[in-house]
Amino acid sequence: MKVHPIEWISSPTIDAGVRLTGSWFATYRLIGRPSHMAVTTIARRVLATGAIAGTALLALTVPASAHTYRVSADCADGTSYLKVDLTAYNGDVTNTVKVTVDDQSVADESFKTSWQKNWNDLDATKAHTYTVAVQAGDDQDGSRGFSFTKSGTIKACVEAPPTTTTTTEAPTTQPTTTTSEAPAPTTSPAATPPADQGGLANTGASIGLPLGIGALLLVGGGALLLVVRKRRSAA
Repeated sequence: MKVHPIEWISSPTIDAGVRLTGSWFATYRLIGRPSHMAVTTIARRVLATGAIAGTALLALTVPASAHTYRVSADCADGTSYLKVDLTAYNGDVTNTVKVTVDDQSVADESFKTSWQKNWNDLDATKAHTYTVAVQAGDDQDGSRGFSFTKSGTIKACVEAPPTTTTTTEAPTTQPTTTTSEAPAPTTSPAATPPADQGGLANTGASIGLPLGIGALLLVGGGALLLVVRKRRSAA
């Protein structure tokens, strides 16, 4: 069998699977080998080079799209909660996150690679609305999916207890009835006559009044006598 020398020249490819080059692979001159062996050898080399290049390109593209986020909100087992988990963001830029619950701001911060926060003390007897807005520094227009705004409603899962109204009444004062009892009659002890101390017996009559009348009559008589004498002297 006559063997003809075969000369193979490869096409441009990626150097070591990382960067493109304009150079050509080294020329493979396979002399004295059958044509099918040469083809097999070159095919193996091309496949190996392609695998390396594909792996390198995949390794370069994965970090650029590794931004991940998770927003979960629910009311279960008597607990109403909101959780925000941001990971693998680009730490070379400034990223921001804003969170509102029931139209009230509960977070407005900047972060680098990751940010996590939980609100698990929400009132489970009421429904709540929330909004989570993330602005990635390497996705200002949101075209890459790293920046997003997510809103939702958390339903109540606990029934509110009935409202009890307590009315306090003023105490009623009962009128006080006072019963006056007549004093028990007292019996005065019988008067004990004084003991006899001698002299005249006390008859109970007072002698002051007769003496007074006698003195008046005496004065009146004297005055009358004086008037009669003056009249006689005048006659």
